[in-house]
Amino acid sequence: MSGGALAAAVLALAVATTLSAALADLSRSAMLLARARLSAARALLAADQCLVHAVARLPAGWELDALLAGPDGLVGTGDDATLGAPAGCQITLARPPGPPAPPRILAQVEAAVGRGRRLLRALIRRDTSPGPPALLWLAERAVPGTVEGTLMLDAEETTTSERPALAAIASPDDLAVLDAWLANGNITVAPADAAPRYAPEPPLAELIGRAQGAPALPPSLGLVGSGSPPLVLTLAEGDLQIASPARGSGLLVVPGFLDIQAPFDFTGVVVAAGGLWLEPGATLDIRGALWLGRPADGGPALRIDGTAVIRADRASLDLADGLLALPRLARLAGIQDG
Repeated sequence: MSGGALAAAVLALAVATTLSAALADLSRSAMLLARARLSAARALLAADQCLVHAVARLPAGWELDALLAGPDGLVGTGDDATLGAPAGCQITLARPPGPPAPPRILAQVEAAVGRGRRLLRALIRRDTSPGPPALLWLAERAVPGTVEGTLMLDAEETTTSERPALAAIASPDDLAVLDAWLANGNITVAPADAAPRYAPEPPLAELIGRAQGAPALPPSLGLVGSGSPPLVLTLAEGDLQIASPARGSGLLVVPGFLDIQAPFDFTGVVVAAGGLWLEPGATLDIRGALWLGRPADGGPALRIDGTAVIRADRASLDLADGLLALPRLARLAGIQDG
């Protein structure tokens, strides 16, 4: 081989070696970049899930400033301006600039998955609609065997993108338990896909306090035996017994136990902080929603031995909300990738 050919061969080998090294470096860089993108995507997903989980479990209510006191509810402690969150993420809160209304709060979420970290900023506010989008709102678990009569939950209603389809029942209970409760042969749900949904328990103690400070009528005046009832806030002093046919409209707040022994029709929202019993032979027809708390004796919040129907009527909920501002769930109003 001549000297020129040898030089050319050496040059070609050097070029090939250099090219191979460059390609190897490029391949390693591409792999590292792909891993970094995957870690970033997983961290983004973790931050998003953390935020959604935390917001869904925020207490229902009116304002949001109380969250700045932290999980212990005490100002001046180490958990101020933090929000309880799943492992692997942290949420800090701040009061947003501007006027106090409508209620809103800023949240910063940081999540880490492996080497990936992601930061999200979000605005949390109260929903525009009162209560959860459900016909029946329970403070505790639904107890099997409590519907010996008949219960119809009719969630059929035209919905819009801003107002989600109604669920049959909302509760902090496990959804599988709620599904099992609704599977009782004495309970009919329409439409069939009006599945239960999670919601924190209703803040009935604060609602009762607000009702006691507002203009209200006693049941003897707010409920009528016949004819068209007035659209009012009706407030009982403690337990309430419906012993004869009665009708009402607006918002009925019962701080204690609601015992229905006769036909009872109501358009709006019925609140019974101590639970409800529909006795044998009695009927209950609600166009709106029913919100129930925990009975003082530890018994079931809802007992149906008569015939009950709860029908969707968003307009009646809005009218009740006009009589006394009702609690709302928290929701995400906007998210920004940090």
